[in-house]
Amino acid sequence: MTHQLVHKLTESGIFHSPYLRHSSITNDFSSMGDFMRYILAEKHPDSKLTEIKTGRNITYSHLLAVASQVSIRLLEVGVEERSSLHIVAENGFDWLVILIASYLGGYVIGASSPFSPWPEFSRNITTQCATILVMTRDMFEKFQSEIDHPYLSKLIIIDAVGDETDFGIEVTIKNLPPSQTPNYDQEELDDVCEFLFSSGTTGVPKAVKITHKMIIRSCERNSLEGSLGYTTKSKFMLTNALSHVGGQIFGFLIPAFHGVNFVVGSNPGFIGQLEIIEKYKITHINPSPANLNCWAKYDQLENRDLSSLEYILVGSACPNFDLIDTFIQRSGLKSTVKLRNTYGATETASCTFCQNEFIESDFRSIGIAAPGVSFKVIDPQNEFKVITEPNFEGELLINLGFDNRLLYFNDPVKSRNALSSDGFYKTGDLVKLDERFQVYLSGRISEIIKYCGSTVSPALLEQIVMESDLVVDCAVIGKPDEMFVELPTACVVLSEKGKLFEEREIRKMLLDHVAGHVQEQRRIQEVFIVKYIPRNPNEKIMRGVLVKQISAEKIN
Repeated sequence: MTHQLVHKLTESGIFHSPYLRHSSITNDFSSMGDFMRYILAEKHPDSKLTEIKTGRNITYSHLLAVASQVSIRLLEVGVEERSSLHIVAENGFDWLVILIASYLGGYVIGASSPFSPWPEFSRNITTQCATILVMTRDMFEKFQSEIDHPYLSKLIIIDAVGDETDFGIEVTIKNLPPSQTPNYDQEELDDVCEFLFSSGTTGVPKAVKITHKMIIRSCERNSLEGSLGYTTKSKFMLTNALSHVGGQIFGFLIPAFHGVNFVVGSNPGFIGQLEIIEKYKITHINPSPANLNCWAKYDQLENRDLSSLEYILVGSACPNFDLIDTFIQRSGLKSTVKLRNTYGATETASCTFCQNEFIESDFRSIGIAAPGVSFKVIDPQNEFKVITEPNFEGELLINLGFDNRLLYFNDPVKSRNALSSDGFYKTGDLVKLDERFQVYLSGRISEIIKYCGSTVSPALLEQIVMESDLVVDCAVIGKPDEMFVELPTACVVLSEKGKLFEEREIRKMLLDHVAGHVQEQRRIQEVFIVKYIPRNPNEKIMRGVLVKQISAEKIN
């Protein structure tokens, strides 16, 4: 352990990873199909997966064999290499089979959350310019009366069959009459493996182009000793949505590269996840900050046996570290569990920062830049003004070097706007540095509230509100206001204790609590009690939905 600078600073204000470049495997594989064969058949054929819903257990090699059969079947019915497939499925073996079969067949894929309505699927199909829709049987039966899109030429239905050990897939093909040909430049698909959609928290989700080498490099970057702690004895709870970067790359592909044993299923809620950890003796979890907050306030937490946990991998949004510490203390894990704060983005193909036990760093920071990653912090109003001094807030920009192909499909304007003039990806995240050049996430530029000439951070106010035992969940938004532009407004879900009070009492207690922590012009001004906080499948708050609801006076 040392107290040296965490990152290396150049004269131009660019910070570099402290890690030396290690031997690269990226150039050993020409495609994700080759890479999956290597992982599932050569590297870890005997590692296992357990499906929560059915209780099925299969090995990596069995998963590859089933996926290979599906890939051959798709080729037989005319699904050609480079075809654009859109996937709709709940987490499970069938989803993983579709994913791996698509890699093997050389298809370009995208996916939607199975909990979305058909109009969202349709919009994503349009954005991706997909011509083939792949659905599991249960999804087809749910949406069959709504399936209609001018681009679609085929509907492929995937049906899981077999018992606990004899797992297989049946494939049904339905030809559709497309009425329109999608318009895009074929060269845009060069080396593209898949499209991962951005979170959509501030607007229509964008189709992020992810190349084969970006995914392989991401797996390699996150294989450092002392980082995520994966071994072939690890058990990973995979309940994050596989349709998003957090579930697919960080939740499945990176752990699979290390041969972990998976427990796979759809998110059963925060109590259901605790039950899974207990039942399957999970060692690694990647919960959302919202779930961690709920666990910390769960009145039956001490009655849960979570002693199998070894690593808690935190990411996705600004975590409330005080509540995380409360969860660790109450669950009796203080001396045994390792907390890893991670940072990444859809556009960077998952994790680009992570803590490492061999480089001393504050667990509240986003960790250490991965090998090959450089970054800088700029004034959000002037990209040519670089910030290197501690405690000054600025926007984080990342350069991945080898993988610097951060573009949105069929959208040249947003693609240009996503990069700085020197090719760094503009994350939109606000950060601060400390004296050792550690990086601390403080919020999103797009979420900053403008009130009385001041800028207000929702993330900070949410953490303060969540300290109260009157609430179990919270989102702070800017309510449109003619006089003040935006009013910082807390939308809260009450705890059982909170439900004992009148609304006016709740409002006063929360306003007084926040007033004791921040200066007057940065406090919340209104409080609304809601039944739940709307979140996307990646557990990010859908602030725009709350703003619309409050503006339309649907919440009272």
